[in-house]
Amino acid sequence: MARSHRFYNTYDDTEVNRKAVNWSGTKYAKPTYYHDELKKMIENEVTVHSLYVRKSARHSFEDIAGRAGGECHALDINSQAGA
Repeated sequence: MARSHRFYNTYDDTEVNRKAVNWSGTKYAKPTYYHDELKKMIENEVTVHSLYVRKSARHSFEDIAGRAGGECHALDINSQAGA
């Protein structure tokens, strides 16, 4: 199944992806979700800045930074400035 142009997991994506590994008994036993974590950061007035590498991820990273009062920029990992 083709994924949409989002670069975060939905609640359903997280549940499906977690089934590949038995996380019980580890510090990762409780799943975390993108939307819940971003909501906590916004409620606690944490400014989130984001950098994206792939142009196709730009929209998602702009959304995250924009909702959390931060800035979003491209990161060119092939340039000296991106090192």
